[in-house]
Amino acid sequence: MPRCFNCRDKFVASRFLQKACDKSECLEAERQMILNKSKLKKLPIRKVSKKRRKQSKEYSKLRADFLLRPENRFCPVTNKQTIEVHHKNGRENQRLTDTSHWLAVSREGHQWIHNNPKEAREKGWLI
Repeated sequence: MPRCFNCRDKFVASRFLQKACDKSECLEAERQMILNKSKLKKLPIRKVSKKRRKQSKEYSKLRADFLLRPENRFCPVTNKQTIEVHHKNGRENQRLTDTSHWLAVSREGHQWIHNNPKEAREKGWLI
């Protein structure tokens, strides 16, 4: 049996999601609560969570350092200069900043890896 949000007495609900008992002061308080809720400004859902925003900031720094390393200057797929980071094991959760599964690639090399997943897996470029 629910309790009235206003007077805290137990009551039998006569309508769906009723939060107040049938006393006039409680019904008025419930009506005012509903009116006040409708006046609240509705905020949109964030496109990027606070946690992911923090990860992205860290990722940007790690990515720049990774691409500047001498061993990551040329793409293993096309032998062109690298400009992108390929995540061999995806980018979900903590994998975004896990450099152990990164591969420095050119744009053409990155497209080839995703267009030819079977061959890329055989060469270890996809997990």
